[in-house]
Amino acid sequence: MAKYRDKPSSLRELVLAAGHPALHRITWRHGSKRTKGNPTARMTSRFVPHRTPA
Repeated sequence: MAKYRDKPSSLRELVLAAGHPALHRITWRHGSKRTKGNPTARMTSRFVPHRTPA
């Protein structure tokens, strides 16, 4: 069994530790259903880039 230097952390812990400024809003496509709140029908989400050691 492999031994790790650090205790495993959850994705939630990593995102909360990165903080709000680390969030990047990414638009991956424009959909077809336009609404009042989303007139361009963009499909977006927020992502936190994180490097993991190899």
